Amino acid sequence: MDKFEKAKGLEESDKVKYEGFFGSSLYFKVTTSKDHQVIFRVTNNRWMCDCEWSALHKNYCSHIMACRQWLMKREKEASGL
Repeated sequence: MDKFEKAKGLEESDKVKYEGFFGSSLYFKVTTSKDHQVIFRVTNNRWMCDCEWSALHKNYCSHIMACRQWLMKREKEASGL
């Protein structure tokens, strides 16, 4: 399974939990074999995750991608699309 499929599965199975907006950042918790914290910094459009894969590869992991999908889905719902 690639990270795109994993992200879709995480988002669709309600493993992504929005924790709130604090300061200028959105906070999420993604539950896999352990919980991961994902942060979206609105001011500079930057995503961060505390997982090892993200730290090693300096790229979007499946946890970030799942949160992005979750956020895009809510934005579409809010706009009536």
